[in-house]
Amino acid sequence: MGKRLRVEDYGTEFGGPTKTAVGWSIPVPEVFRARLDIALTPRNGGARWTQGQPPQYTFTTGDVFYDPPDVRSMRWGDALLILRRIVKINDATPDILEGDQVRSGSVTFSLCHYADGHVVETFIHTVTQKDFVAFLRAGAFPEAVTVDKTLVSAKAGMAQAVCLQFDDGRRLNVIPTGIIRKDAGRYAYLNATDIDGSPRSPIPIEFINAVVDGDGEVHEIPMAYFRGAAGLSLPEPGGNPGERLKEEVKRGLRILLAIANSDGPLTEKKRDVLFDYVRTRADLVHVPASPLALEKIAAMLPRMRPSRAVVQAALMKQAMSDRHKWPIHHGLLTKLSAQMAQLCSGGNGVDTILADIAAATDAPELGTQAHR
Repeated sequence: MGKRLRVEDYGTEFGGPTKTAVGWSIPVPEVFRARLDIALTPRNGGARWTQGQPPQYTFTTGDVFYDPPDVRSMRWGDALLILRRIVKINDATPDILEGDQVRSGSVTFSLCHYADGHVVETFIHTVTQKDFVAFLRAGAFPEAVTVDKTLVSAKAGMAQAVCLQFDDGRRLNVIPTGIIRKDAGRYAYLNATDIDGSPRSPIPIEFINAVVDGDGEVHEIPMAYFRGAAGLSLPEPGGNPGERLKEEVKRGLRILLAIANSDGPLTEKKRDVLFDYVRTRADLVHVPASPLALEKIAAMLPRMRPSRAVVQAALMKQAMSDRHKWPIHHGLLTKLSAQMAQLCSGGNGVDTILADIAAATDAPELGTQAHR
């Protein structure tokens, strides 16, 4: 068998602002030249782009193509506004070179159609590498092509894709599907799929810094978003229901109660502030605030009469035990301490307690403006 030819006239060029294959239905960036068997080849007068004949295509698992291609460099919330299609390869085997001939490999890929920021239809196809390239070029299969498998998913608009932002700066686009507990129930994990429906390994929620929803809104308390807007339920941890939540909120409750109790009885509005803290704190540390747990905390409140010394100790212990989420918790305490102070008449130690909180949370204005 002879050696394969490499030709300069192969009918594909890359251009435009996004440097994609000109005239192709699915935008293919120039970084995929090698997958198309396009390479710089020495020629008289310098190197030229050439393609093998017949081409040896080598698209592989994980290759993704976006229509329009601009979404690669956009925030996910903004990208969803213009996203039309995503093609992702789920499994592939490359073409095999046999002398001057090519034995076809295969490609299994997902084609997701988007409208108004949501997946509206997903197809899964298995074809040869050659026919996959034909699909990228034309957006459809030639009439002679036999598609081995075509699965049509349910209309997928019921699940909204989100962008997860992690503490280390990584971003991940997924569709949340549920919350589970692992490690003897101590930690919560997010179950999710890729946007094409491929399952992912559970994601530790404690490592997620924020969630960007399909409208571009940033949610800085991931668990609150998953349990609220996403409608996911959080399983109870093992053991006595409510005990872990009590342990997580008791220091913050002491701080807020010191303000509330300095100005007379615990009114309904003051109780609302306390339970706003409990529910938000529960979301921060991924502990369910079940009705039974809230009942136990409600029964505990009349017995709590924290002094200034108790407040100072609570601030110090909270800072030491919760360093990872302390900046967020500071903001929560600052906000709710100000709300609680506005329900009080001032004096009677309120300013003193607010000054302690302001010093611990780096909020110098708290003590002077909270209850004006």
